[in-house]
Amino acid sequence: MLEDWANTVALVAFGLGLGTAATLTQLLAPSAFKERAHAERPGESFWEASRRSADEGVEVMHTGSRAFRVAAYAQVAFAIVLALTVWLSPVELDWLPLIVSICGGILLTWLAFRLGKSGRVRADRPSRVDPMP
Repeated sequence: MLEDWANTVALVAFGLGLGTAATLTQLLAPSAFKERAHAERPGESFWEASRRSADEGVEVMHTGSRAFRVAAYAQVAFAIVLALTVWLSPVELDWLPLIVSICGGILLTWLAFRLGKSGRVRADRPSRVDPMP
């Protein structure tokens, strides 16, 4: 068993990564991904609706931008690493720090995109710490 602070640091790091990747995936998703119908159609079973939704998702993944695909794969990778870490290492899953840090990652990423769109944060001028002229 890890010390409590080390356990919390590991969970917060994974939570921030999951929240950031999930928000990036949603922000970079093509319009076709956002318009997909997740509901069952008349005469369609739950399994058929799930299969149709999965097939539509695969099509969108292939037509989406590279940034969208990388963010989606990062989200899956963070979830897999979190599951393996909790299962194979001495990290114990504590839900409160994990959920709070996921929400923090979502909020920070959303805020960064919002500030970028508003024009308050600009990246077109050179950095003062950049050694290249």
